[in-house]
This record gives sequence, C-alpha cells and structure tokens, in this order.
Amino acid sequence: MRPNRRLQSPHTDAWTQASELALAVPQVIALRTSRMLAAGHSPSKRDQEEFTLMSAEKVQAWAETCTGVASQAVVEHQQWASWMWSQWVSACTSPWAMLSTAPGQMRAWEDFAEQAQRSIGNLARSSLTPSHSRATANAKRLHRQSR
Repeated sequence: MRPNRRLQSPHTDAWTQASELALAVPQVIALRTSRMLAAGHSPSKRDQEEFTLMSAEKVQAWAETCTGVASQAVVEHQQWASWMWSQWVSACTSPWAMLSTAPGQMRAWEDFAEQAQRSIGNLARSSLTPSHSRATANAKRLHRQSR
C-alpha cells in the first residue's frame, strides 16, 4: 500500500527517487555492459538498436533534466519573491515587528523554513525525475530481456 501522497514531503519523493535510481543504475550498466561484451565486434541488429537507444536516452534525459530544473527554479524564485515582498511590506508597516518573538513573527520564520525545504525538495525531485523514470524502466525491460 502506497502512503498518502499529500502526507509526503518533496524530500521524501526525492530520497525515494534517489534510492531507486541508486539501485537501478548499476543493474542497467551491468546488463548493457554484458550485452556489449557478448555482442563482440559484430553486434546484432537488436544490440545495435539497444546501443543507439542508450545514447539517445542519455541526451534526452539530460535535456529534460535541464528544462525541468530551469522551469522549477523559475517557479521557486517567484514564490520566494512573493514571500520576500510580503515580509518587506510587513517590515515597512511595523519595523520593530521583525525583532519580536511574538507568535506571529515566529510563524513567519517557520514559514520561511518550510518554504526553503519545499524549494530544495522540488528542485531535487525535478532534477531526478527524468533519469529515474528511464533508469527504472530500463532495469525492468533489460531484466525481462535477459531471462
């Protein structure tokens, strides 16, 4: 049973993706390397297609990672700018409130910490998603083919 997605933080998703990626990548490398060694100097048509796919997937995953991180960085920047603006406005309306330990001000700092954690998790997840999806799919596909 999968846990409720709303209860998971972006960090949980990123850590899950990273651990699954850490397990899938060595499997894919081992299966493809053994396939290359078995093919020798004259790979079959199927092997040639697999080797071409391997190169194309890496370039495509890299491009998707760059695009995903860049677009997520824009989103995070906008959210940070909005948060900073609201803090600046509240500081201008009551300048001494920033020094206060009142519950409202403490909540603002908690919001800041939560926003920072969300931003880092979202960026990590957007950078891992393309490689994760390809590596795990390749591990399953290559494992089925190797039987």
